[in-house]
Amino acid sequence: MPIYWFDRPENNTGILATRLSSDCQTINGMATTYIYIIIQCIGTFVAGLIIALVYEWRTALVALGSLPLVMLAGAIRSKFREGLMERADEAYKNSAQIIMESLTNIRTVISFGVENTVLHKYEHYL
Repeated sequence: MPIYWFDRPENNTGILATRLSSDCQTINGMATTYIYIIIQCIGTFVAGLIIALVYEWRTALVALGSLPLVMLAGAIRSKFREGLMERADEAYKNSAQIIMESLTNIRTVISFGVENTVLHKYEHYL
């Protein structure tokens, strides 16, 4: 990236390091946990559908009829959860920025005696 890209407040080293850390955790989670959960859910659905059709086909048809409602509820839940994750990521980015700036300018922070102010800002973002 051009050098002026790093001068923007949203691209300082603390935020970039936090973003890199969270991206690695997200990729690891997608590669292991999410794929496993998807395979497990699909397998459970198919096995349950087969068992329901064999033993009581009328109840299985009612369950299949309610499937769109269940899928809609899952979509709403995932959108809600995504919004929470975005807010948490923003808070971690801001807290990382406060820590990175205070550590970079530690002499100034100590000379003015604003350690508690920096700590309170950090606690506020977390």
